[in-house]
Amino acid sequence: MLLPAPAGPALLLLTLPLASGGAGGPGGPGDGPSAPQEVDGSSLRAAVEASEWWAKLRWRYEDRDDEARPEPDEDASLSTVIGLRTAAWGALRGLVEFTNVSQLGPDDEALVVKGSEINRLQLEWQASEEQLLVLGRQRIRRGNGRWVCERPWRMMEQNYDAATYAAKAGGVDWYAGLIDNINTGLFEDKDLNAVLLDAQGSFAPGAKWMAYLYDLDYPDGPAISKEVDAFESSTTAGLALTGKTSDGPRYLRWRAEAAQQTASHNNDSGLDELYAHAELYAHRGPWHAGLGYEVFGGDGTNAVQFTLGRRHGLNGFTNRTARIPGDGLEEKLLEVGYDGGDWDLKALYRVFDAENAGLHYGDEFNLAFATDLSEDTMLGIRYASYMGDEAPADRANLGDDVQRFWIWLATGF
Repeated sequence: MLLPAPAGPALLLLTLPLASGGAGGPGGPGDGPSAPQEVDGSSLRAAVEASEWWAKLRWRYEDRDDEARPEPDEDASLSTVIGLRTAAWGALRGLVEFTNVSQLGPDDEALVVKGSEINRLQLEWQASEEQLLVLGRQRIRRGNGRWVCERPWRMMEQNYDAATYAAKAGGVDWYAGLIDNINTGLFEDKDLNAVLLDAQGSFAPGAKWMAYLYDLDYPDGPAISKEVDAFESSTTAGLALTGKTSDGPRYLRWRAEAAQQTASHNNDSGLDELYAHAELYAHRGPWHAGLGYEVFGGDGTNAVQFTLGRRHGLNGFTNRTARIPGDGLEEKLLEVGYDGGDWDLKALYRVFDAENAGLHYGDEFNLAFATDLSEDTMLGIRYASYMGDEAPADRANLGDDVQRFWIWLATGF
């Protein structure tokens, strides 16, 4: 469906029993609204007249030279986002946001999909400063975005038709979500019956924990094409620990995470594999350097997948391992970066190997630069080079080299 069917009474009744006090938005930082600020008279008309609105423009050029393709591809496109959020009407606020992606320069639809869409259309109920219920098409990001996020690198976001509830109780942030459709970011909707449950809190100064259970049921089963992931039902349960040693100019930042993903619902593949992630970064003033290690278990046929999650950046800028091959994946990462205040630069080197076979898929070098041209305008440049080595039977392109280059300009008000 194109528009979210606002969650009906059944979804509402499922979420209300959780209301034991809580806070936080339905997704990542900045997604949740502040406590409603009522307008004079608290009338619906006054709430609409006092709405806040925004507009965002992002132009991006991309060049791809892929050994697996007969010739290089390039694409230049413009993303336009216009949104509005009403002032509070009692405890309620509404939000609507439109997105258009259009050609503005060389065009290759294999790189960027063009079109117009309602990006978000939601009703927010702020029961208290510590409770928020959101119904409708909305942005969802959990944790670092590995398992569920809006995939912001795309010119068109991936958002969800859902009912979500966030609360704070006993020093713990609680979250529950019910999803019945994915607005994929490729101007395609995909049916999904999903339950998202997680909780997070602190266990020591500077250290936090997050426990999660994400159950995804794709009622139509796998739907594989060039542009869409293989959607397969699964249940993922895990625990992530994060922290840093101090708030000063010198500190260590770390992450340790483990999860188990199993086939569920209509998925009879027998998938039952481990995911693990560890990273350690050292910061000194504007400099940082770090090491990362990430494992997606595979049995030779099936592997851990992240069908709703973040890929660009976490899996390399070329997206070569956006779909994990059946032999699984081990990624080793070295990163060095500098934050100059209104500009930053980082270089990353990745090594990709099979998790359960003696295969070295390849290496990848990434370079990213971004600078603020003004308070509201940013310029960015990214370069990525994947050097393929050995390819498994189910992913021939892992053995092919590819280079990609992007430059973009973004502004908003």
